[in-house]
Amino acid sequence: MRWTYLVGLLGLLGCGDKDTPSGDSGADDSGADDTGSTSLPDWSWCAPGEGVSGGWDGALVVTDDALYCGESQEDRSLDEEQAAKVQLRLLPSALDFPTEGGSGLITLPACAAFSPDEEGLQSSGEGVLSMTVTPYGSETYFNLFIEQPMVGPDGAPWTLRVAVSGTGAPEQLELHGAYGGPFMDPQIGMTLCPGDCDDYIDARLLGSCTFDGVKDQRHDFTFEGGELGLTLRIGDSFASTEPAILLKAEGSLDGEAFVQTDYWSLVYNPEHHHFSRDARVWLDQPIGEVCALEALGFDPWGEDPATTIRTLGCDGGLIAELPLVSEAYTKAE
Repeated sequence: MRWTYLVGLLGLLGCGDKDTPSGDSGADDSGADDTGSTSLPDWSWCAPGEGVSGGWDGALVVTDDALYCGESQEDRSLDEEQAAKVQLRLLPSALDFPTEGGSGLITLPACAAFSPDEEGLQSSGEGVLSMTVTPYGSETYFNLFIEQPMVGPDGAPWTLRVAVSGTGAPEQLELHGAYGGPFMDPQIGMTLCPGDCDDYIDARLLGSCTFDGVKDQRHDFTFEGGELGLTLRIGDSFASTEPAILLKAEGSLDGEAFVQTDYWSLVYNPEHHHFSRDARVWLDQPIGEVCALEALGFDPWGEDPATTIRTLGCDGGLIAELPLVSEAYTKAE
């Protein structure tokens, strides 16, 4: 595990050190609030330049809400989920693509951040776009693929991969941050990885920051000294573990209330198909010596073993395990 990186990130997220005004949930930096609206991050360092088109006949439009958040992965731990957090913003652009298929050079302006307070990646030079259009029976299928090189302030190269696939022979396509699920046509996929993506170990899959249109799932816990409520939105998948977002946490500890909607402060990790779920919530301000709460091993059925509630210090170290009094699960109709 990349412990050095994790400790540095905990320092950024630790209560009292966050660059968030007192009393502000940080929703403006997260890309999400409890209503599922999208707020674009204010990254003053993000200036990747203009989009450069390939001179083709199809319109590729990047909307002004094209914000994406890193997706959780079932093979990670909570610490690894913390270290893998990322947000990607595609800058509004009017680009193009070859409607009948083909390939060529294109520049997709984008920025990506691995923490809310540090300069991240920006588009670096020309990328490659390829488009295939394939008739099959009575249908026509297309696949559009973009590889855009990116670079961080340390000069390390990264690659952004964008994939759009669907039916028909489109004349216009949009890149946007909305969630559509596996039945949306076309499908949009985003992957960010170091280098040229040959080593896929540190690849970051990206998806919706809000999962608009997906029903809320709510887990409520009462424990000695307080309460914790977690709001999740879990999407659909044909086979793999479903994408999801931990959208909101609220509760109280030792008589002090808290609400958290900041993407960077809400960490979620599922087991396969979300049969068991772990979450970590960083507080905007410490409550006593506590800077974070964890709920470990919760599920929709209340199966044994019972959920474990823990408190953490600002360094991420365990303070205490708090006895669980009750837990409940609800899903919006």
